[in-house]
Amino acid sequence: MSDDEPCQVCITVHSASRPADLVYTLPQKAGMEFTGPSEVLRQDHMQDEVLDRYEADLEAMVGTCLYCRIEGLRFNHIAGQCSRRFRWINAKKEAYESRKSKSQEWIRRYVACWECYQPQDICRVADPEHEESQCRFQYMVMPLCYGVYCRLGARHGSTSTSSAGSRTS
Repeated sequence: MSDDEPCQVCITVHSASRPADLVYTLPQKAGMEFTGPSEVLRQDHMQDEVLDRYEADLEAMVGTCLYCRIEGLRFNHIAGQCSRRFRWINAKKEAYESRKSKSQEWIRRYVACWECYQPQDICRVADPEHEESQCRFQYMVMPLCYGVYCRLGARHGSTSTSSAGSRTS
């Protein structure tokens, strides 16, 4: 991996890649758990820490195109100005229309911001009592998810053709 480009977050080239079987999860306890007030507070604190780490990761990637990053291309531009943005924009429109035609919601209410798709604990644009008026992490979740979807489809040999201009495998 010595010929790799340095990571914009770490600013160094890594000598080893992440293991392919690495799974990110919170620690799980087997058996019965105490659910008294102290346990509820502990679990709430753990969830807050997870959200804080996620928000810090988002802040580290602001101003970069996560779709291009997952594609292995230069990503030192914002996704809203990416030349490939219509791939994920059109795919999003297709998914939205598909859900709408089945009378299903695009995103469950009160779970995520309808504009940037971040959890409402991170993006509070929809909250009238909060001072935020614009999403801080716009164009991050959707391009990243689309890039992962395309990449996994290519790995598993699935064929995908759509007017979204997505890759076919």
